Amino acid sequence: MQGEKGICIKEISEGNNIDGLFMVKTMSRGETRTGSPYLMLTVMDATGEMAGRVWNNAEQMIGACPAGGIVRLNGQAQSFKNVLQLNINSLVAVPAEDVDITQFLPSTPGDINAMSNELRKIAKSVENPFLRDLLFAFFQNRTFMEQFKNSVAAKNMHHAYIGGLLEHTLAVAQL
Repeated sequence: MQGEKGICIKEISEGNNIDGLFMVKTMSRGETRTGSPYLMLTVMDATGEMAGRVWNNAEQMIGACPAGGIVRLNGQAQSFKNVLQLNINSLVAVPAEDVDITQFLPSTPGDINAMSNELRKIAKSVENPFLRDLLFAFFQNRTFMEQFKNSVAAKNMHHAYIGGLLEHTLAVAQL
């Protein structure tokens, strides 16, 4: 099945043959000393990230691996200058709807439902009735709350993972 994740980044060790699904975090083009094109990728899943290189057929594969896209890649894990990376033989784009996106993004270590309940508890203690009603207008909207609970707080730096916005909002509310 196309949507089966396969090996996770944290499980990869030198010499492994890799066949699995990963999210492309970054992709850029390079050129060897002889002028041949290659691709430099950073691929990730919920367990971490790893650099990878496409040395052969780079021009044909470039359209299949935009940043944020999901790819099925085949290659080998090799150490280069004491850093483990992937030597990618082939990759193909996988439609996002064919996978569980949470397998590719880091997530809060906290319990999302428990944090949501704690935030509601704090909101109940707000004395201003207009502000309390405003908060519960958001909390009672199921679509909003599902998106809120699964959102990141920032692209980088702090709380940059699923549930990060909820975790950050709760921390600020607790202060």
